[in-house]
Amino acid sequence: MFTQEFIQGLKQSNVSVDNEKTKANVYRIWKLADKTQRERILDMADVVTATIARAYKTGSISCKLIVPFSTVMAVNPYYLTGESDNPDRYSLGILKKFLSERGYQKQLDELDKNSEKSIVRVVRKPKEAESAAEDVKAIETESVDSTATVETPQDAETAMIDISAEEAHVLLDALFIRARVNKNCAGIAEKVKSLLIS
Repeated sequence: MFTQEFIQGLKQSNVSVDNEKTKANVYRIWKLADKTQRERILDMADVVTATIARAYKTGSISCKLIVPFSTVMAVNPYYLTGESDNPDRYSLGILKKFLSERGYQKQLDELDKNSEKSIVRVVRKPKEAESAAEDVKAIETESVDSTATVETPQDAETAMIDISAEEAHVLLDALFIRARVNKNCAGIAEKVKSLLIS
């Protein structure tokens, strides 16, 4: 969703509301990130590790860091600024609202206008399926422009979920992070892994 050009256009001014909470929250999320996630955050923000360390040592964080942290780690941007105590409340809509409140609505509109969306279409049979592998009837990845319409199947027995490829990636990242701290999620993560590999 967010291009490198968009992220580089974000100001580097501090948007933290509570520096002490920002210190603790950024440190916690950074330590939860694995090596790949850390590299993705650094690449997206085009910064070095020292910049992240400065954020969790001083409690100062900019939108340029919040966007990569939120998207890669599926963390609530308001949690990073100390405005919320709930890190799990993340969605692309929440991140866009966060940026809009900080004066980036024009840039968001331009990004939406110019971006192509990659759609992952998953069609599932309701309840009758015996396993998660049988639930998946079709997965298609297609590139469509923002004005295209998505056709839904005529069969009333099926349900369709449309999400962007980035949203799917964020959801998977969030699942695997939760699997590290929650044993119930670990089983689900293993099933998803085996589904994706097969």
